[in-house]
Amino acid sequence: MHEWKITEAIIEEILKQAEANGVKKINKVILSIGKESDLTGDEIRFCFDALKSNYPLGDLELQIKQRDGMGGIIIEEIEGED
Repeated sequence: MHEWKITEAIIEEILKQAEANGVKKINKVILSIGKESDLTGDEIRFCFDALKSNYPLGDLELQIKQRDGMGGIIIEEIEGED
């Protein structure tokens, strides 16, 4: 199940970006997935919900939107507190 590994990589990148920007508590993350990608928002959300307890993510809000094109997953925004 490649969605699992991809979602782990997304979570690790979210944490890396949050740390680099001084965000200590992440409240909301917005991801976008290309409409022609072989991944769906439902797959990523399922894996994210299953994995997030393994990481210091608390009960953040995850939004997933589609965009035109094939491109993979992009972290559009990370909202949080210093």
